[in-house]
Order: sequence, then C-alpha cells, then structure tokens
Amino acid sequence: KMTELDSHTRSQIVSLEKASIPHTQIAKILDLPPSSVSTTLRRFKATSSIESRPRTGRPKALTKHDTRQVLSDISNQPQQTWRELGASHGVSGSTVARAAQSKGLNQRVAR
Repeated sequence: KMTELDSHTRSQIVSLEKASIPHTQIAKILDLPPSSVSTTLRRFKATSSIESRPRTGRPKALTKHDTRQVLSDISNQPQQTWRELGASHGVSGSTVARAAQSKGLNQRVAR
C-alpha cells in the first residue's frame, strides 16, 4: 500500500487530466498506480478539491503544546498528583500519566 499523495502530485494529476491525457499515461508519467490516478480524479470531481479529507477518530486530548506544558508542570511541581495536574489542564489524571509515560517519566513520590 502506498503512502498518501501530496497536494503537489494531486494537482499534477488534475492538470494532466485537464490537458486530455489518458489516466494510464498520467500514471506512467508520474510513476503512480493507475488506481491512484483514478481515485484522485474521482475525488476531485466529487469535491472540486485536491485536499485530504479530515481523519476519522477521536482527536487527542492534549496538543503538542499542551503536552509540553504538562511535562513542564510535572518537573516544576513534583508534589502534585497526576489528577491535580490534569484538573489544572482540563484533562483526566490518566491523560497526564500517559503523556508522562510517553516521555519516560513514571509516577513517583516527591519527598
């Protein structure tokens, strides 16, 4: 399975198709499978856009910036529990724990 086509490649496909070049020829020119060319053109005709559709699934509770802020607070306030840190950032304690564990920090007791 191939990776997602970037918008530059998609725009090339659309412009070549507008120049009346057959799909199989476009595939050879851009070194792509013909199915990728067909799918891209079908999506373009349906939506009039070459942009990617939004991904399905639940969005992350913490953005990268929020994660950095949480990790900073963990190191600056070692006495606070995950739950207290989560409450100050509007997320659950388990979300804070997951963010900490992803960076190699484990729950510990500060004395």
